[in-house]
Amino acid sequence: MKRINALVVEDEPVIQQELIRILQEMEIAASGAASVEEARQELEQACFDIAVVDLGLRDGSGLTLLESFPRLAPDTLILVVSSTMDFSVRTRCYALGARDFIAKPFRPQELTRRLQRLVALIPRP
Repeated sequence: MKRINALVVEDEPVIQQELIRILQEMEIAASGAASVEEARQELEQACFDIAVVDLGLRDGSGLTLLESFPRLAPDTLILVVSSTMDFSVRTRCYALGARDFIAKPFRPQELTRRLQRLVALIPRP
């Protein structure tokens, strides 16, 4: 069975490590990026089944990164995590290809549930 790979784009080290831990507990290989530029480099170098993307990054908006996915990683399923509850921002995320959106702070169980839904969408050989 193919191993599932995930990219966590989060600039808060504690939150990034918690997201990676949750993914690893689900037996998903996970790596992290702390900025839009670092995430783009990761997407150019590796294939990811899932990306967990924060909107507030130190070098720009996660929305800018979402605009890169159709070119760099068109098959990657995106889960956005953000402290904003602004409806227009959420709508923009979905328009840019996000499959789900979860607000911070989130419960680990809720995040796991949402990730399980994404995993179920990944084609298996």
